[in-house]
Amino acid sequence: MPDNERLNSFLIERRVTTKELAGKLGLTHAAVSLIRSGRNRMSASTLSKLLEVFPDMCPKWLIKGVGGQSCAANCAQQTERVDTSKDEEILLLRELLQTKNQVIELLTKEKSMAK
Repeated sequence: MPDNERLNSFLIERRVTTKELAGKLGLTHAAVSLIRSGRNRMSASTLSKLLEVFPDMCPKWLIKGVGGQSCAANCAQQTERVDTSKDEEILLLRELLQTKNQVIELLTKEKSMAK
């Protein structure tokens, strides 16, 4: 599922309209419509703002489609697995760190391009 479809499912579930999202992100209605339709990709700063506005949205799910859409749900899934080995936990932490680093890289590139 493309990231715009994941975003749309999240917004539909929370009953957030394009107009409301545009206001929360400080974007125009048209810009948000283009993102939601998949015609334009989210910029790093838009992604960052989106995650600030919806702190319960899991960035790994939004970016990669891995896990559930809410961080709380993903944490609950993790604690349900009693037989998780330390190696699996380390791999998961590395994946989460890599996702965080990807967001930081995108933000850094966008900032340097804006100069």
